[in-house]
Amino acid sequence: MSQLSSKEFEDKLCSFVSSLADVKIQITADTALFDDGIIDSMKILDLIAFIEIMLDLRIADDQIVLDNFRSPRIISRTFLR
Repeated sequence: MSQLSSKEFEDKLCSFVSSLADVKIQITADTALFDDGIIDSMKILDLIAFIEIMLDLRIADDQIVLDNFRSPRIISRTFLR
Protein backbone atom coordinates (compact mmCIF):
# COMPACT_ATOMS: atom_id res chain seq x y z
CA MET A 1 0.00 0.00 0.00
CA SER A 2 1.23 3.52 -0.70
CA GLN A 3 2.39 5.69 2.16
CA LEU A 4 -0.55 7.38 3.86
CA SER A 5 -0.34 10.87 5.28
CA SER A 6 -1.30 11.20 8.93
CA LYS A 7 -4.50 13.03 7.90
CA GLU A 8 -5.47 10.26 5.47
CA PHE A 9 -4.79 7.57 8.06
CA GLU A 10 -6.71 9.46 10.76
CA ASP A 11 -9.68 9.82 8.37
CA LYS A 12 -9.64 6.09 7.64
CA LEU A 13 -9.40 5.32 11.36
CA CYS A 14 -12.33 7.62 12.11
CA SER A 15 -14.45 5.96 9.46
CA PHE A 16 -13.56 2.47 10.68
CA VAL A 17 -14.18 3.32 14.34
CA SER A 18 -17.51 4.86 13.37
CA SER A 19 -18.48 1.54 11.78
CA LEU A 20 -17.66 -0.23 15.07
CA ALA A 21 -19.68 2.15 17.25
CA ASP A 22 -22.92 0.81 18.70
CA VAL A 23 -24.62 4.15 18.06
CA LYS A 24 -24.27 6.64 15.23
CA ILE A 25 -21.62 9.11 16.37
CA GLN A 26 -19.28 11.57 14.68
CA ILE A 27 -15.73 10.32 15.21
CA THR A 28 -12.94 12.88 14.93
CA ALA A 29 -9.18 12.52 15.24
CA ASP A 30 -9.45 13.63 18.89
CA THR A 31 -12.41 11.46 19.94
CA ALA A 32 -11.63 9.64 23.19
CA LEU A 33 -12.24 6.07 22.06
CA PHE A 34 -12.24 4.36 25.47
CA ASP A 35 -13.30 7.24 27.71
CA ASP A 36 -16.38 7.76 25.51
CA GLY A 37 -17.12 4.01 25.49
CA ILE A 38 -16.77 3.66 21.71
CA ILE A 39 -14.09 0.96 21.83
CA ASP A 40 -14.19 -1.88 24.34
CA SER A 41 -12.11 -4.96 25.01
CA MET A 42 -13.65 -6.83 22.06
CA LYS A 43 -13.64 -4.02 19.51
CA ILE A 44 -9.98 -3.24 20.20
CA LEU A 45 -9.11 -6.52 18.48
CA ASP A 46 -10.86 -5.38 15.30
CA LEU A 47 -9.15 -1.99 15.55
CA ILE A 48 -5.71 -3.58 15.97
CA ALA A 49 -6.32 -5.84 12.95
CA PHE A 50 -7.42 -2.82 10.89
CA ILE A 51 -4.30 -0.85 11.83
CA GLU A 52 -2.03 -3.79 11.03
CA ILE A 53 -3.64 -4.26 7.62
CA MET A 54 -3.71 -0.56 6.73
CA LEU A 55 -0.09 -0.01 7.71
CA ASP A 56 1.25 -3.45 6.79
CA LEU A 57 2.83 -3.96 10.19
CA ARG A 58 2.60 -6.16 13.23
CA ILE A 59 1.77 -4.41 16.49
CA ALA A 60 3.92 -5.91 19.25
CA ASP A 61 2.20 -7.12 22.40
CA ASP A 62 4.04 -4.55 24.50
CA GLN A 63 2.58 -1.77 22.30
CA ILE A 64 -0.98 -2.83 23.08
CA VAL A 65 -1.54 -0.44 25.95
CA LEU A 66 -4.36 2.03 26.49
CA ASP A 67 -2.14 5.09 26.02
CA ASN A 68 -1.43 4.06 22.39
CA PHE A 69 -5.14 3.79 21.48
CA ARG A 70 -6.81 6.74 23.24
CA SER A 71 -7.83 8.50 19.99
CA PRO A 72 -7.33 8.19 16.23
CA ARG A 73 -4.71 10.96 16.38
CA ILE A 74 -2.70 9.14 19.07
CA ILE A 75 -2.96 5.89 17.11
CA SER A 76 -1.65 7.67 14.02
CA ARG A 77 1.26 9.25 15.91
CA THR A 78 2.13 5.92 17.53
CA PHE A 79 1.99 3.57 14.56
CA LEU A 80 2.27 5.58 11.33
CA ARG A 81 5.86 5.65 10.17
